[in-house]
Amino acid sequence: MKTLALALAAILATGSTPALASPDLNRVIVSYEDLDLRSAEGQATLDRRLEKAVAEVCRVPQSRSVRVASETQACIADLRDQVLKLRARIIAEAQRHAAQDKRD
Repeated sequence: MKTLALALAAILATGSTPALASPDLNRVIVSYEDLDLRSAEGQATLDRRLEKAVAEVCRVPQSRSVRVASETQACIADLRDQVLKLRARIIAEAQRHAAQDKRD
């Protein structure tokens, strides 16, 4: 099964509140085996799943604290950067496999 687990090792290292809110919330599994990542539609679906996962990983209980809101935004920005790199690798791998399949 093709899945991507979003773990927050880098964000945990920063000590940001959203990442420390609950260990169970700091990991989300995103499946993409049902997607054709060679197509724009498949990539758009993956993007939506990843964005939802980022929001889930960085969420914290309702708070009116400016500090918590700021840390949540930092968590989202940091994780998005990590996810963009993983996304690029996943799509490149899908395209490589498709090219190999055509040759075989």
